Amino acid sequence: MSSIEPISEKAAAPIPLPTSSRPTPTTYTPLRRALLITGTLLLLPVAHHTFSNFTDNTPSIALSGPAVSNACVQAPAVPYISDTARSDFIFENDTFKAKEVERFLGAIRIPTQSYDDMTNAKFEEGEGYDVRFDGFKKLHAYLEETYPLIYEKTTLANPHRFNLVYTLRGSEPKLKPLVLTAHQDVVPAPDSTLDRWTYPPFKGVFDGEYIWGRGSSDCKNSLIAIMTALEHRLEQGWKNRRTLVLAFGFDEEIGGPQGASAIGKHLLDTYGPNGVAMLVDEGGSGVEEKYGKLWILPGTAEKGNVSPAILVETEGGHSSTPSVHTGIGILSRIVASVEDANLFPPTLHTSSPVYGYMNCVATHGVPSLVPSWLKKGLQGKQTQKALDKLAAAYAEVRGRMAGEFLVRTSKAVTLISGGHKLNALPESARAVFNSRIDFSQSPETVLDIYTDSILPTAEAYNFTLISFNKTVLHEGSDGTIRIDIQGDDPLAPAPLTPVHGQAWDLFGWASRRVFEKDGEDEVIVSPSAATGNTDTKWYWDLTKNIYRFVPRRIGTSFAAHTVDEKILFKTHLEGLAWYHELILLFDDIKTDEGF
Repeated sequence: MSSIEPISEKAAAPIPLPTSSRPTPTTYTPLRRALLITGTLLLLPVAHHTFSNFTDNTPSIALSGPAVSNACVQAPAVPYISDTARSDFIFENDTFKAKEVERFLGAIRIPTQSYDDMTNAKFEEGEGYDVRFDGFKKLHAYLEETYPLIYEKTTLANPHRFNLVYTLRGSEPKLKPLVLTAHQDVVPAPDSTLDRWTYPPFKGVFDGEYIWGRGSSDCKNSLIAIMTALEHRLEQGWKNRRTLVLAFGFDEEIGGPQGASAIGKHLLDTYGPNGVAMLVDEGGSGVEEKYGKLWILPGTAEKGNVSPAILVETEGGHSSTPSVHTGIGILSRIVASVEDANLFPPTLHTSSPVYGYMNCVATHGVPSLVPSWLKKGLQGKQTQKALDKLAAAYAEVRGRMAGEFLVRTSKAVTLISGGHKLNALPESARAVFNSRIDFSQSPETVLDIYTDSILPTAEAYNFTLISFNKTVLHEGSDGTIRIDIQGDDPLAPAPLTPVHGQAWDLFGWASRRVFEKDGEDEVIVSPSAATGNTDTKWYWDLTKNIYRFVPRRIGTSFAAHTVDEKILFKTHLEGLAWYHELILLFDDIKTDEGF
């Protein structure tokens, strides 16, 4: 996951797009009516809180007082009654830590690799069963052995054979539940890389400091931390008021088509639209020390995703008598022109999590450490021109890998093919682009921009241009260029997660309890976002309060998806403490007001 990321809101007023000199797109694409345009403007109100009726070492929490507009308002810290209520005190116990090491290693030692072709693989026992699913069966047996109280006290549902949904019903079941999610699967560790690993990927090794192995940082760390947090509460005889749901899919690494998709439908059938108070999944930007403060950076949005495919069709023939430009040549010109053009300049809107992050830095960062370009950019009236100038400065400073694509739609040609024989002119050539859509744009807008950018090439070389089955240009004689979509339907940017209200404050309370160590670090919770996508795309209808967050410090986990994946065990314990605190604090909220 990259650092700092943005947002958008379902069924809300669209974010106004920046004006430019590019002609307004014509109305040729049939997707114009079908695709969702998302976005909303976001205010950051402050709510005043009172604390009373302390029970089970946790405060009862109630909202009161008027909301006022402010930038990057922080929830107050929630006091502890005694040291024994502190998660870090509980989890620094040597016996507990030794047991947790073994629990974590045991999960890593069970390979649960997901491959792209497993989407259609047979998972039922019998002829044709894919043995690659055996790892999931072994993991399930391991979890049942390792967490006996969870299996005794919860109801387990399998909305697909290998999904796991544990429900701990509360004493007040009409209150909305908290859903904590992770995924069971890991990316494969190819045989060709095995000699490059310090320890075999599924050996599971603790060297006294780090936990090594595939899944140690993505995402068995979260799965085991969540399970251990609940098991610990049950060992203490905890009786929960509010329902708690743990949901673990099995195919996140290939998009969740049977995992989170089935879980999302199951939860929607169970609780209804907006029937969940709050959902936490992986993602976000973690915990980072910067600008003199410790930043907690949950992902409050995700970019969209679309893959336009360009097919060039020409007459074939013998290569000894070629035309001036073959289909491959024309396609090459299209690819080069799209790559060279500034189709998606940096842009910023006040609804963007990047803008929210900037405001947090300017408001709470140590003044001498806050960049001058940021201070200057946030001064004065925030016109679209001023915001886009700020976005350009951010992109330049953050750099291509670090942050440029958090303020613009990306474009990359990722697949290309053409020709079938050495001495035959190609009758077709095809290229596929992938774009991760900025929070202020829609798939429809992005596809229109691609079509407009290809139009000059079609005109210059006398080609007919057909975009999504609609003829945009009919020149006639030399061939046809077709634009369509590769793979799945376009994905609009995710709905915006509010960065105010009960759920946001709850997130902040848990974070301050764990990471604000005796006044050593001042913790600031700020919106963030991702350039990629997580399983949360299957959960949009469940709640507006979706947080993508792995509670770990930047620079303490390494090599997710590659050789020598590892995580600092102390970081795992902090994550475990965070889930524990969130569970306790959430359970003490007596109403659904603010959710």
